[in-house]
Amino acid sequence: MRVKRYTLPKEIKLERKTKRFYTFPIGPRSNPKIALLHVVRDMLNFARTASEAKKIITGGKVFVDGRVCKDRKFGVGLMDVVSFPDIKKHYRITIKDYLTPIEIPESESSLKICKIIGKQAIKGGKIQITLHDGRNMQMDKCDYKVGDSLLIKVPSQEIVEHYPYEKSSLVYIMRGKRTGQFAYLKEIIRGIHPRVILTFNNQSFETKPDATIVVGKDKPKIQIV
Repeated sequence: MRVKRYTLPKEIKLERKTKRFYTFPIGPRSNPKIALLHVVRDMLNFARTASEAKKIITGGKVFVDGRVCKDRKFGVGLMDVVSFPDIKKHYRITIKDYLTPIEIPESESSLKICKIIGKQAIKGGKIQITLHDGRNMQMDKCDYKVGDSLLIKVPSQEIVEHYPYEKSSLVYIMRGKRTGQFAYLKEIIRGIHPRVILTFNNQSFETKPDATIVVGKDKPKIQIV
């Protein structure tokens, strides 16, 4: 589906004057997300036209989180890794006012931080957790909590490290006027309208818990900026 570019969310930055339409992204990623075609053509400039970008994608030249992706409409979002193995280029999708791909070393191309946004018991006595990128993971025992983050390997989904959503944790701000900034979690205020107090450079400010994702303790465990 194509939509007119003036309807784009503010987190998506594409040229609106010379091109009228925008390929609507599909797939499990939560918003904001952008169609792979626009990443290849408009963000990375690996193609001049939609036809060229489509040829690259359908030709199996593009990987998302370690798996080949041939769907030009597939929506990629925060923390996704977009790779071009043939030219040994790898990019992580970050956000700073709008979604932005940053180049990362090959050693990080199989690593991704995901936020736990759901947890439930399922048949067979297992626990299923849902991550912010739409993936589900099942396990026999789970001490992880909603809000925590996991450093995983992709595409295997092997859990490398666990980052609790707790005081002193380093968080990355995903939305709001401080989008793209890092801060430390100072206080968690629970209730009907939960919020958190963050601090950075001796300044404190408030936001919602779902606007943040834990990315480490003292510094980010992977390259994000």
